[in-house]
Amino acid sequence: LLSTLNMEELDLDAFRTDAGGEADFGPFIRALQQPHAVGRFLQERGYRYVHVGSRRGPTDGNPAADATFLYGVTTELAAVLADTTMLRVLEGIAPQATGLGALIPAQTEYQLRVLHQLASAPGVNFVFAHMLIPHPPYAFNADGSRVTDEQRASRSIEEQYLEQLEFTNAAMLELVDRLHAGPPDEWPIIILAADEGPFPRAYEQDEEGYRWLEAPPEDLLRKFSVLCAISVPGVDRAGLAAAGFSDDLTLTNLFHVVFNAAFGADLPPLPA
Repeated sequence: LLSTLNMEELDLDAFRTDAGGEADFGPFIRALQQPHAVGRFLQERGYRYVHVGSRRGPTDGNPAADATFLYGVTTELAAVLADTTMLRVLEGIAPQATGLGALIPAQTEYQLRVLHQLASAPGVNFVFAHMLIPHPPYAFNADGSRVTDEQRASRSIEEQYLEQLEFTNAAMLELVDRLHAGPPDEWPIIILAADEGPFPRAYEQDEEGYRWLEAPPEDLLRKFSVLCAISVPGVDRAGLAAAGFSDDLTLTNLFHVVFNAAFGADLPPLPA
């Protein structure tokens, strides 16, 4: 996410200098909580930056955001935006939840409600949402209902994952349909991208001892092959390809493609 939102490769030497040790991710987290290149690019062109955050990790908010929606927290500008849109219907239906088993699914449901309502928000908005599905804990059945203790006990980890994945796919397709409900000349730019794939099993068994630079190809493929889908109104597949989109696109170049296709930015791709 840090390299994607800043549209550049990370300076690992600088991060190592700032880190307190090999296991210190503090420099990455602090950097992710700073204004980023994507937000600046769009705000300079009149977009309002709306951040739909996650309460688990460094993407709960960003100081450059004009409005922030975070489960259980309301910022002043978000409250103003809510008062001017259908978002006011969310009031009173986002109670606090404690423990990851309760927090993550409640947060996911809240984020989906916010995203559906933001589809009607006035003006031009850059809406960034970091969602933690289909990441565990696996709390959803395919139909969107919450998994019961009995259901969880009767399923393997793979079966639990597939149930939540089916829910995730359906939820994303429903959101795309919502964004495409109006006439085509009013459709927004849509980007669906995963930030990472599942950890290799060998890593889960020995996190500290796992050596990524020595990882076999199948482990790297499992971790770094992610979904990336882009829709830019008025730009077909050939136009996206001309802007730099391909099946081996790295997420560092994601917004290079989007800004080239949508704004004629002429940003050269970074080496894959």
